Amino acid sequence: MLLCTYSISNLTEFESDLAPIILDRDEAQRFASVLAQQILAELPELSCKGMCIVV
Repeated sequence: MLLCTYSISNLTEFESDLAPIILDRDEAQRFASVLAQQILAELPELSCKGMCIVV
């Protein structure tokens, strides 16, 4: 298990605080993609805006 942090940003005017998460190595490689899919499912209007998830 790895202690990771992640942040969400639009690369211009918004950046979230770093959030800790514990992931295994395989999960760490997929985490940002899965999180982005979940966010867009809840907030589809974000699909037209830039979003970056950094792990």
